[in-house]
Amino acid sequence: MRVNVQSLEVLLAKLNKLTYVSEGSDTLTTKEGFVVSYDTKLHHSEYGGGFPAVQLILRVRYNGRHITSWGCGDVEDTKLVANWFLTKEVEAQRFEHADEKKVEELGKNIFETL
Repeated sequence: MRVNVQSLEVLLAKLNKLTYVSEGSDTLTTKEGFVVSYDTKLHHSEYGGGFPAVQLILRVRYNGRHITSWGCGDVEDTKLVANWFLTKEVEAQRFEHADEKKVEELGKNIFETL
């Protein structure tokens, strides 16, 4: 069952409550088990000289199941989602780096005791 979200702000507020622990190809994984990703879709446009419009789509999954998604309807939504995603990518990279450092230190300590 798809969760209906009233606005992009509500969706991002919910997503901001999660802890992002890894990032990959256009995908973020949370400690809570959610996977947040984005993709783009091209649409024929009647506006702007007939150039195709590009839509950014944010998707949320849990255990491989679709939970909700948001298709950006305008440039402001697109900027908001893109900036949010890039910020969370950095957050996830920091988490991954800190985790790698902990494992490295543990390995060094174990090796020293040999």
